[in-house]
Amino acid sequence: MNAAAKVLPLTGTPVTPCTPAERLWIENSADLLIHGADIKFKRRCRAERSVTHAEFLTALQMHLNNRQADGEDQEDFFAQLVLSNLFGRPSATVAGYLIGTARPRDKLFEIAEGLLRHLAADGVIAEFEDAEL
Repeated sequence: MNAAAKVLPLTGTPVTPCTPAERLWIENSADLLIHGADIKFKRRCRAERSVTHAEFLTALQMHLNNRQADGEDQEDFFAQLVLSNLFGRPSATVAGYLIGTARPRDKLFEIAEGLLRHLAADGVIAEFEDAEL
């Protein structure tokens, strides 16, 4: 399954609410994922599961590409972002326009959550199993 398929909700499939422990696991893992870490864990007698930072970047890039394909980059924000970074003046405002919200960090967490949510229950159980050792 590719990164985009993990982010997009399946039509007709209800989203199961997370437990508080799962919500905390998702939030902590999303923060690590956004800042460059790979999220990996292994439950007893099961294969390792993971979401890599590269998968997160792919999902973010697909989000940005879709916005551009939909004509939502009308002021050449990609070009502005490249120039501002080349000259050492990164712009959170331009990044926010590209991502499509005044709160771009929230969107980053939303994308990360889309990748992590289906792993949350197993991630919490794996942490408990690790703590028991």
